[in-house]
Amino acid sequence: MLGNVKSSNFIAFLVIISFQTNLWSSEIKGKFIDKLLSINSVKFDFDQNNNGEKESGNCLISFPSKMACKYSDGNKEIIINNKVMAIIDKKFDKIYYYPADRSSLSLILDKTELKNLILKSNLKLSGDKFVFESFISNNKINLMYNKGMNFLSGWEIVDDFNNKIIFTIKNSVVNLNLNSSIFRIPRID
Repeated sequence: MLGNVKSSNFIAFLVIISFQTNLWSSEIKGKFIDKLLSINSVKFDFDQNNNGEKESGNCLISFPSKMACKYSDGNKEIIINNKVMAIIDKKFDKIYYYPADRSSLSLILDKTELKNLILKSNLKLSGDKFVFESFISNNKINLMYNKGMNFLSGWEIVDDFNNKIIFTIKNSVVNLNLNSSIFRIPRID
């Protein structure tokens, strides 16, 4: 009889902890989504680690679906404008065009997709970061958010080829007036 009471108390304790954790998770997700929905554009610096290859630069995002990133070495740019992504390799004077929806960046550039991803994610606390952990087409994606940031503080993606890409955002500024020509996809001459 005493064993049944202890089991019942333990189960009740687990239910209460689970309920409080779900409330905490919903509250954090809701606050981030509210902040996200108020953002029209964002400018930031970044560090990128792609399986040990480190790069840095700066990006501009204009919602929906526009992004322009320049890498610090001056040899590479990425521009996304709605459905097209262009990777500009200045070192070899080449431009590579891809459908934007084939890139995981398309999720970050669409507030509705990003909101849905966050709502479906598992929320974890890792140091001073909230981590929204999710899977897209069997690929793991972690979106990171520091409480004091204006926007995401970064993301970590494992792609189809098991490459681990860590993208860290710094110095973000939101709701700037951006010239639309920044997001113009260049044509091959």
